[in-house]
Amino acid sequence: MPKFFEVLDENIVNQFSGILVVGDIHGNIEAFTNAVNYSRENNLYMVSLGDLVDYGLYSKEVVNLAKTLYDEKRISIILGNHERKIHKWAIQSSEGHVRITIKPSIQVTIDSFGDDKVSINNFMTLYSDMVNIIKYKNVYFTHGALHKDILVKPEYTPIAYQYALFGEIDPHAPKRESGYPNRIYSWVKHIPDDLTVYVGHDIRDFTAPFVDGSVCFIDTGSSKEGFLSGAVLNTDGTLIEYRKF
Repeated sequence: MPKFFEVLDENIVNQFSGILVVGDIHGNIEAFTNAVNYSRENNLYMVSLGDLVDYGLYSKEVVNLAKTLYDEKRISIILGNHERKIHKWAIQSSEGHVRITIKPSIQVTIDSFGDDKVSINNFMTLYSDMVNIIKYKNVYFTHGALHKDILVKPEYTPIAYQYALFGEIDPHAPKRESGYPNRIYSWVKHIPDDLTVYVGHDIRDFTAPFVDGSVCFIDTGSSKEGFLSGAVLNTDGTLIEYRKF
């Protein structure tokens, strides 16, 4: 099963010239390949903020490329909510009784995998080593949101897990017409100025990564009429620049 919290080993990062953080890929193999090529050309370790799969047509190819990077010890992958859904599908499918709701955004991944057991096994291997929250120096990486309790005690709690996977949800507001919950951002106010948090999951701007206090929302809508964004960091965790892939 995926781990909840992990400190990224500085000895690993120090083998590289920096870190390339990438937002939600969602089956966009062209953009992901561009990001991988950039990381290789500039000797950058990669951190994926999750949601490798769904929406785009090439989730299988994204997974297989991520598995290559994983085998080369060039990437850490955050668990996204879409990985969790595809993991459930893979388990239930192997049991011969799929019980989860299959939306079109998920069906496209199922169609991509088809009966390719090697690619499905690659996904399951990656899933087993994904992490909800990664810390590196003064930087945190997670998919949805970072609960303030993590700053004091970096351990699993149900609320911290929900934040990491789905972001902060307004419990009093009904779902939007689109069917998505109402996300709120009060958690951002609890992040100190001397820390930086990179998250995906939530597209707050289709044109560029959205910075809110000490938090960077880096999902810019890959496979959702947007594009894949990345953040290039020094080995000390400071930001060099944002990149479009």
